[in-house]
Amino acid sequence: MNGNQNKEDNGRGQMNNKSYDLKMEKLKTDSNKSFYYKRLGMELCDLPKKGKASVAVKIKKRRHFHLYGKMHGGVTLSLADAAGGAALASVLDQEQKVATIALSLHFTAPANEGKVIANAKVIDCKQHFGTVEVSVVNETDDDERRKRGKVIAHGIAMYAILSPINFQRKD
Repeated sequence: MNGNQNKEDNGRGQMNNKSYDLKMEKLKTDSNKSFYYKRLGMELCDLPKKGKASVAVKIKKRRHFHLYGKMHGGVTLSLADAAGGAALASVLDQEQKVATIALSLHFTAPANEGKVIANAKVIDCKQHFGTVEVSVVNETDDDERRKRGKVIAHGIAMYAILSPINFQRKD
């Protein structure tokens, strides 16, 4: 291993499984502790494998509904953006960050109750940009034994991939 190579790197620009698991655990912990996640009640709940992520929220009428009695579209958009960013972050080096540059979300149904889950999957990742597909599902109790989910939104998001030099503070 040369002096410039990260100790977590396996020599081919990829992290070993243990390093990757630690990176994903840190991503989950940091996300779930953030003020924005807490304010909306969001949780980065699943990073099943590289390039995929799920962010969920349990719907609360006082917190998430607009004046017409349905979940506000901004909450759905926030879930989609958070899941997309986490999915892309899972394929990047730990020191790289992402910034949303475009997000197109098509709403197909309202969310009324239960849990809303945004599932994201990286579909393209280049040096400076990544593209993610997102599907948002409203999961409700059909009865006490079965859950069912209905797609309430689907879209594509594009993110800028920032190296450490791009996001350092200049004091």
